[in-house]
Amino acid sequence: MIAVVTALHVLSVALIAGAMTFTLVAMPGGHIRVQQFGRALNRLFAWSLAAAAVSAVAWLWLAAAEMGGSGIADASTAIPAVVADTHFGNLWIARMALLAVLVFSLPRPGEQASPRGVFAALALLISIAATGHAAGSWTAMAIQAAHLAAAGVWFGGLAALWLFLSGGDDRAAGSAGRVTKRFGTCALLAVAVLSAAGAAAAISRLTSFAALTATPYGELLIAKTVFFAVALAFAALNRWRFVPKLEGAPEPEKRKAIAVLVRSVGIEVLAVASILMLAGWLAQTPPPHMAVTL
Repeated sequence: MIAVVTALHVLSVALIAGAMTFTLVAMPGGHIRVQQFGRALNRLFAWSLAAAAVSAVAWLWLAAAEMGGSGIADASTAIPAVVADTHFGNLWIARMALLAVLVFSLPRPGEQASPRGVFAALALLISIAATGHAAGSWTAMAIQAAHLAAAGVWFGGLAALWLFLSGGDDRAAGSAGRVTKRFGTCALLAVAVLSAAGAAAAISRLTSFAALTATPYGELLIAKTVFFAVALAFAALNRWRFVPKLEGAPEPEKRKAIAVLVRSVGIEVLAVASILMLAGWLAQTPPPHMAVTL
């Protein structure tokens, strides 16, 4: 259960970090002038922030039950000791402080995120790398942090792009090509970092090729790679086939192109969400070299 809660926490924080980054790098001008998109984005921030807070509390509760050797119902008695005396508890307090900073750094309705807000969101996201099995090595934490940051920017940015394109606002349609291209450059960099970090993590944690199919960690890694391939395929379709149709086309054709792009981006969002969910799950799954054979 703790792996599921961790995955949900990763997903919610990544949504905030990526969507805030999207407004900073992809939106033209100093303000988000599309009102319908602005309202949808604010709802996304509110729900994601609530999910991040609830899942953080649930994560602490389950961790306390696990560390204290008690049942979930009795975990409250172990929480003070976990918070005060463990690495996880100390980190949890620091992360909740970051979450509080993030609450006051969210963009106001109709405005872009500030660099300070994006930094707070990304810091909250990459701090997850200091939990789980990666916490035992600075190299492993750095790789995991890069992986989380890249996946978060890609996923949250895609979700924000989907909201922007699906709003049906005339001003959104007019700037769809420009906004999509701007985000596409950012997403391309995120994909490159994600690929490199993922490969480095797999090489360092898999003891052999057979471990891919013989261990739960390897099986999760295979599933994550499949979803990455799907997301990459749709990202390529979007960038080189669908986005070019937004430029210079008559209004009816542009509307059709946006509708196709909305569907394609939606599939890409689901694939990257699956990658992040599995990344959170993997963080709580011992790699083959850490597994204990009974």
